[in-house]
Amino acid sequence: MIFRRKLLWHLWDTKNLSGQLHVKAVKKDSTQVLTILDTKLSGSQKHQSLPSSMELPKTGLWRLLIYVDGQYFDRMVVKAEATWTDDQN
Repeated sequence: MIFRRKLLWHLWDTKNLSGQLHVKAVKKDSTQVLTILDTKLSGSQKHQSLPSSMELPKTGLWRLLIYVDGQYFDRMVVKAEATWTDDQN
């Protein structure tokens, strides 16, 4: 089962953000790295907003590693739950 969720990413920095946005995911107690988002940022600004959807293959805790233009930017942890369905908008 694939768990999907729509997101609106907000990225802020003291310098202009441009290039590629890559988000990689690692499930707790695993070493497998999945790429869940790979897209180009629009323009070059200190603040970027980007709508997207996120898909994770299993429930549980996932660490998301965020890279901007090939450089580590930040991280976050999400909990994929069985309530994440394809029916939700």
